Amino acid sequence: MLIRRDHNLAETYQKFRTLWMAEGDFLREKLNIRWLVSATDTFAAHDSDMAVRAVAMMTSAVVNTVKMYESERYLTDTLDTTMAPAHVEDVQHRLIPLFEGMSCFTVGTDDTLRNMVWRMEPFMALDPVGPIFQEIWARLQINDTAFARFKAQHKRDKTSWWDEA
Repeated sequence: MLIRRDHNLAETYQKFRTLWMAEGDFLREKLNIRWLVSATDTFAAHDSDMAVRAVAMMTSAVVNTVKMYESERYLTDTLDTTMAPAHVEDVQHRLIPLFEGMSCFTVGTDDTLRNMVWRMEPFMALDPVGPIFQEIWARLQINDTAFARFKAQHKRDKTSWWDEA
């Protein structure tokens, strides 16, 4: 709150950053995603290290994209996400166009997310925001999100994108 109100901003932000460096493990374990994203938003807005800011923005972008999708599900009354077997079969055999050269995710086998995770992993090591991103990413695989629903349908080990650890 003090940071949002610009109260002794440099000093207050430094205390915030120091807290995360010292207590990050505890905070990641105890805070829900909403507060973890709030923390990354603070890093994105105020850290002097552009790499920290970039990872913080990446975290916010991933979470807000999922939040938009899940909100649209609610607002359009499409909470039943049972996949139509005929459509699942269809995407296995042909590219289903979406927009601007994009095509549907191939349910069960697609390597898009595995490749994305390989690219994200180095960023997840950058303190103090990388471990927050890693924690949020893990939770997106287990909460009722598109990631968890697609994970449940995935059958090719080679292209799995989640960490079972």
